[in-house]
Amino acid sequence: MLDLKTERNSDEVKLTINGNLTVENADAFLKSLIEVMEDSTFIVLSFEDITGADMSCLQLLCSAHRTAVARNKKFSLKGQLPEVLKVVAESAEYFQCKSCKDGISDDCYWVSHNC
Repeated sequence: MLDLKTERNSDEVKLTINGNLTVENADAFLKSLIEVMEDSTFIVLSFEDITGADMSCLQLLCSAHRTAVARNKKFSLKGQLPEVLKVVAESAEYFQCKSCKDGISDDCYWVSHNC
């Protein structure tokens, strides 16, 4: 199950995410990301109780971040990535020593500080 809650405050939209971020819920997560991207210039994702994740979640996060940057929107995370997302990113070898390979942004979530 995935619970997505949107809170609006002037230019900022906060998307609070609870539950399972796997391919079964990718469509709902994508729809929420598109909605907040269209409604705001400042998007904040808040991961509260993530019980599972897979590659689909990582791909959607990366795509949403790149889209926000391309549209001159601010896209940030409240706090740190949840441990379950870190484990999936590590096993998928998402972590890297520098920002996005296309140089689109210098605040990539997958930059490792162990380089």
